[in-house]
Amino acid sequence: MSHEITKTDSLMYTGDVPWHGMGRMLPAHCTPTEALTAAGLEWRVETAPLYWPDPYTNASHSVEDRVQLYRSDTHEPLGVVSKQYQPFQNSDICSFIDAVLGSDGFAAVETAGSLRGGRRVWFLLDQGKHDIAGVDTVHKYSLFASGHDGSCAFRVLNTPIRVVCANTFRASGAEGTEGLTVSHRGNMSAQIEAARHALAGTTELHKTFIAEAERLAATPIRSSWLRVFYERAYTERVATPEARRLLLSDRSNL
Repeated sequence: MSHEITKTDSLMYTGDVPWHGMGRMLPAHCTPTEALTAAGLEWRVETAPLYWPDPYTNASHSVEDRVQLYRSDTHEPLGVVSKQYQPFQNSDICSFIDAVLGSDGFAAVETAGSLRGGRRVWFLLDQGKHDIAGVDTVHKYSLFASGHDGSCAFRVLNTPIRVVCANTFRASGAEGTEGLTVSHRGNMSAQIEAARHALAGTTELHKTFIAEAERLAATPIRSSWLRVFYERAYTERVATPEARRLLLSDRSNL
């Protein structure tokens, strides 16, 4: 399925039911710790040594610089990584959220869960919304996302996308470059202050976007502007050569 929620994945949400109809619904103002339990994320990422079989002697040899990651509850393999890789547990993400936002931070989790058997996890926090011109709602979320297969770093960013599946996970920017990216190496807790700055920076971008959107919403659209937009969006980009010829012919007759 396009949502990439497997039989060993689970999620929680508050508010509207996700489009796929899956997940456990909780009351609003859910804390990260409550979300961890409700989303079935209390399992840990464990490591195991790797071996390869010698086809000639049938002996097993260890792979010295690689380890296997697996889920503690299902023992499902997640990925193969170097020995320098540091698993960042789901419970660590909860602690990280609390540390980044602090006691005065608004940490109501709207959605949380896993994808691809636990290879991707996320916590999405509700940080308010704004109605452009009073009618067009733009949400502001803080997203804490991570990979448990060695192919996705730990990410902290603000996004207007409500994450409930693989498509929205990608659309949110969780695998992009905005916000803060932390590799699974060394002391990740040292990145707390950097995460605060990353969220503050994207909050300012959100405010700038809201201000510009409100300005555009208040700008009257004149017929001359619509004609220019139509010509650029349709005549020059979409119309077939024959349709373009007819449109240009009609314009010459005006």
